[in-house]
Amino acid sequence: MRRRPFLLLLALTAAACAAPARPADEGAAGEQATAGDQPAPVLHAVASLPPLAWLVEQVGGERVAVTVLLPPGSSPHTFEPSPRQLAAFDEADLFVAVGHPDLAFEHRQVERLLRQRPDLAVVRLAGEDDVDAPGSDPHLWLDPRRMDEAAQRLAATLSRLDPRGAVLYRSRLAALRADLTALDRRLADRLGSAPRHRFFVQHPAWGPLAAAYGLDQVALEHEGKEPSPKLLVQRIEEGRAAGVTTIFVERGAAQRAARVFAAETGAEIVVLDPLAADWAAEMQRTADALARALGAVGSRQETRP
Repeated sequence: MRRRPFLLLLALTAAACAAPARPADEGAAGEQATAGDQPAPVLHAVASLPPLAWLVEQVGGERVAVTVLLPPGSSPHTFEPSPRQLAAFDEADLFVAVGHPDLAFEHRQVERLLRQRPDLAVVRLAGEDDVDAPGSDPHLWLDPRRMDEAAQRLAATLSRLDPRGAVLYRSRLAALRADLTALDRRLADRLGSAPRHRFFVQHPAWGPLAAAYGLDQVALEHEGKEPSPKLLVQRIEEGRAAGVTTIFVERGAAQRAARVFAAETGAEIVVLDPLAADWAAEMQRTADALARALGAVGSRQETRP
């Protein structure tokens, strides 16, 4: 019987030592941990595209749950969100969008829905110059500098909506900006030093990236449609004259025109995914593929998925 106080003290001491410590950033945020020691999300964001969901995850971490509107395999130019998908806005605190007038499903349906939710915070990649220039390339997320600017606006918006998480958002933003700066420098060094600057694509999805690094994107398609026989012959002649080695196509897209181009020029068809959920990994892969196509020294040889 005399041993019981000692055994009780030993049990209490062991329990205290086993209690998990809360991470510093989560402790500062003052949120209770859920089962499994995972903090419950404080905010809910809706992202129009997978790369924008990636951006939210990088800045928001576990404090922000994110829903993506565009399903895998869908085109942002033809996609029509269902009522069930649009219902994600009912509980949303934030919408992250490209905001370009030529991104059809955002412009037609989502913008109309946003007028019904004037309280919903919105972060857009597009600026006033983009909105005022219909016909420009809407694939703004393929420019790391654009993503950097959007990340800063996103962190500021999250901090306003969730002041208790502001320290965490600033910390994650700093780490992300360092990564984006490193990627930007890598792209500038590798692509800027390449002996060629013209690359051929089936669909013109990489215009903002090309503009950022002084490249010339040549598309087989015209105004979103398959090239006419005359235009395809012209592109084949241009490719031969340029010594083309690669024709880039988007994952899941029809490759009929690209196959004809490749057969006539000897070019290799390389598939890239501008809508990849892991934006950073796909941008690294795109950099390698472009560097190889443009003849940069030291380019990796493997570019296929």
